[in-house]
Amino acid sequence: MNNGMNNISIETAALKTILYGILSCQCPVSEKTEASLFAEYRKTPEEGTVAIAPFLTIADTNPVKTPLHLFVEFASLYREDPFEFTITQDDALRYFSTRPHFDRMLGPINPLTIYDPASHLVGHMMLPVSPGEKDGEYRFEHEGHVIQLKHIFLPPDMAKQKVEDYGVHFGMILTTIDARQKTMLHSHLQFIKEFPQLLERVSEIDYTSYQGLGDYHMHIKRRYERVFPKG
Repeated sequence: MNNGMNNISIETAALKTILYGILSCQCPVSEKTEASLFAEYRKTPEEGTVAIAPFLTIADTNPVKTPLHLFVEFASLYREDPFEFTITQDDALRYFSTRPHFDRMLGPINPLTIYDPASHLVGHMMLPVSPGEKDGEYRFEHEGHVIQLKHIFLPPDMAKQKVEDYGVHFGMILTTIDARQKTMLHSHLQFIKEFPQLLERVSEIDYTSYQGLGDYHMHIKRRYERVFPKG
């Protein structure tokens, strides 16, 4: 896919968000591809922009299309020139909180592992959350409805930051968000007509006993430590 992509850059914050998103989901990304993507990511500066082409070259080695491919396609949709633009953090937030992502999650629900489709679909969107009273607990409030999220994995690099709001996706904090981005996420979620109906069926999601997947918190933790080995 990287042919013609040499003039596309990406904010490092957006790159981090989408790569963390890969760790949080059950996407068909091989361990080898995942390791190579994060090895390349560790070379990037904490702020600024980098070329997306090297990451797409790595993603192209995966047996099937990756979330990175899907994200770049999504980000290019409304650009005047889809071969020359900068992918922003807002693009990453929209990718995880809009209709295309929701529809993609509708298809692969396996009734043998997903017993509660409502909580699965809600939890698979980018939710703006605030920290709860206990470590690992976060609160999502939307249009008066509150969901308690328990045993959310907070990457160590973000644990030191004292902020009011985060973006969580399927059991993992992907990024910090500001007030404007929080409002944007709520707006996009509200635009999905089924979302308010699904919310009414969900009051709590615990990722240490996540339906047929078991301790999903530990699953994410292991994947994180695999690409960010200690020492």
